[in-house]
Amino acid sequence: MGFQSEHVKNILDKWNTKDNAICQYADKNNQILITKNQDSRNSFLFRKTPK
Repeated sequence: MGFQSEHVKNILDKWNTKDNAICQYADKNNQILITKNQDSRNSFLFRKTPK
C-alpha cells in the first residue's frame, strides 16, 4: 500500500533509545509513532509530541 515502517531496534540506540528521542525522530522524519507504551501515549496527550 506504499507504507514504510521502522522498528525502534533499527534506529538510534536500538532498544536503549529514550522515549523523547523516538518522538523527536518521528517528528523529524514526518512519521507516525505506533506504540503500546503508556509513557509515549501520555507524552502525546500532555506535551503534544510526537506531532
